[in-house]
Amino acid sequence: AGASALVCDDFTMINSFAGVGWQDRIGVLVESMMQGNRDATQRRCVSGELFGRVVNPLYFYARVENGSTRNVESGIEKTGYCHQYVLGAKVLLFPCVELRPEYRIIETNEFLRTRWVFQLHLYY
Repeated sequence: AGASALVCDDFTMINSFAGVGWQDRIGVLVESMMQGNRDATQRRCVSGELFGRVVNPLYFYARVENGSTRNVESGIEKTGYCHQYVLGAKVLLFPCVELRPEYRIIETNEFLRTRWVFQLHLYY
């Protein structure tokens, strides 16, 4: 578990997270973020993730992310939201190479989309 805060003039950002699990088996992680300027833009985001190992070196994860934004411009308030649902895997190809295929469902107040995402992580 942990948290951090940044305050600079009228800007504030607060992050927090907590997780529990059985090492290299299964776990749950929850994160939250609040960010904003006084009387202007406010953002909130919360995510939860369940992850686990199928067989070494194959891991799975499922994540839900919910975010909202509130803007005030010239006295007019605008709000928006985004919900994202992610199913993915982490494949450790070599000790320093990781492949992450993901399927994402993205819903906002303006659209609903799905997409595949492939990430290649190289560690050195």
